[in-house]
Amino acid sequence: MSIRMREVLEDDDSRGHFEAMVEPSSAIDKNTGIFVATNRHFELKDVPEHAGAREAIEKLDKEFEIALKNSEELINHFVEMAE
Repeated sequence: MSIRMREVLEDDDSRGHFEAMVEPSSAIDKNTGIFVATNRHFELKDVPEHAGAREAIEKLDKEFEIALKNSEELINHFVEMAE
């Protein structure tokens, strides 16, 4: 069994989503643990095809720590539920 959740996000320069997948962990005996995977997806708006990767790199540099923090908060929420 696997559960996927997706929050659609949009700001001035991008659209995308934050997705989380939760399922039993195969790394722990008898599937007594959980596996959580997250993905923060960005799709830049109004970027000319010939522009190269500069805008994408700048967006990732700006958003990476925030996305990491959001992932950690979600994982910690599941840990707290199990306690």
